[in-house]
Amino acid sequence: MAVKTLALALPLALSLAACGSTPTVQLSVSSEPAGATVTLSRVGERSYRADLGPVEGDVRSEAFTEDAFVLGTAQLTYESPLEEEESSAKVLGFGGGVVREYHEGVLRFEKEGFETIERRVRFRDGKVEVHARLDEDADDPQL
Repeated sequence: MAVKTLALALPLALSLAACGSTPTVQLSVSSEPAGATVTLSRVGERSYRADLGPVEGDVRSEAFTEDAFVLGTAQLTYESPLEEEESSAKVLGFGGGVVREYHEGVLRFEKEGFETIERRVRFRDGKVEVHARLDEDADDPQL
């Protein structure tokens, strides 16, 4: 009987553990023509959370925009958590922390001889595909 109970409980425990994992966004980025340099600036909200024993919640929150960083050259795939713990401290059940929640990003596509374009992307748990078509730069002296 104990083995049967354990066999039934194991899948439930595994599914509950999977539910506790941090959600992520997977960006699949491409450009036409291929080879554009892609940068990303993540946008979200920084929450200051308090934990006072059985009571916990956000004390305050503020919007933020990160500095842009280079993802690489298109075609590329990038994965980002939708929430990150920036800092935390807890003593005897009391404490708090700072959590960053990412809601969207600004992708910038640059390639020599072509106009630079930006795409705003809403983040969600799972895969998001972004394709950018770059037009030739009419002001480029090489043309």
